[in-house]
Amino acid sequence: MCDGGTEEPSVKYDKFVDRVVERAGVSREQAESLTRATLQVLADRISGGQDADLAARLPEELARLVRKAPQKLPEKYGFDEFVEKVREQAADVPPEAVLPGIRAVMLTLRDATGGKEFRDTMAQLPHEFGELLQDEGGAEAGESATGTAASGGDRTTGAATPRGQRAAGPGPLAAQDDELVKRTAERAGVSPQEAVQLTQATLETLGDLIGGQAHEIALRLPDISGEWLDEPPETPAQNYGVEGFVSRVRELAIEVMDDDIAPGIQAVMISLREAVGEAELAIALRPLPVEYDELLVRIA
Repeated sequence: MCDGGTEEPSVKYDKFVDRVVERAGVSREQAESLTRATLQVLADRISGGQDADLAARLPEELARLVRKAPQKLPEKYGFDEFVEKVREQAADVPPEAVLPGIRAVMLTLRDATGGKEFRDTMAQLPHEFGELLQDEGGAEAGESATGTAASGGDRTTGAATPRGQRAAGPGPLAAQDDELVKRTAERAGVSPQEAVQLTQATLETLGDLIGGQAHEIALRLPDISGEWLDEPPETPAQNYGVEGFVSRVRELAIEVMDDDIAPGIQAVMISLREAVGEAELAIALRPLPVEYDELLVRIA
């Protein structure tokens, strides 16, 4: 997660729109209309907090499109309704150009905001977004995806590339093939898609919580789930508190029922303990307050 807006945006407004023009094959005026509509509809669909993380990495002309009131809850509409809302707002764009336009804006947003913030955003969206961003194949499509997160490889089999040689995100099927995700689905009694969201949300939040301690544990995990957890060794730990931890997972795992969040976190943690070993996990969790004991299934 970014630090609330102190970073210099990595792309200027004009460059962002230019990339949408190139990717969607539309006029500049249409690209601006598609950009405004897509970002505004996206802001309504994602959680408060994630919109601020995106805004902090965008130029002000785009940042104001994704900001919303902190207390505003995300609207849980599906992919088709998302597309229809963009079509209504971008009325000057031919209907056949709307879907390629959304794809172009999302790919350019990925480039502008960086891997983790984009993955956190994609984790809150319907799985069709991952398929949309991979739809044309090739390097550009392969570098994006929901997954909710991490490593490329063979998207049909879940085969992973060596650590450090990954694309920016796996396809939905590859993420569902991750061993940690499969164990979580079995333990929590959720669908593979929900297990992807639960596993990614829990591991990324845990990575923020323990900072650089996450790196050594991540090296022991499959490539995809390892990337979700991984943090650079020098990363400082954050302290959400237990309620903040659960709230953050709930925001990211947006398609998971509230009643499944806490059991899902525990299912992920039990699977993580099995994957990395009790001693290694105990060392990493030792600095945490005792209030985390029950939630994170810490080993005494």
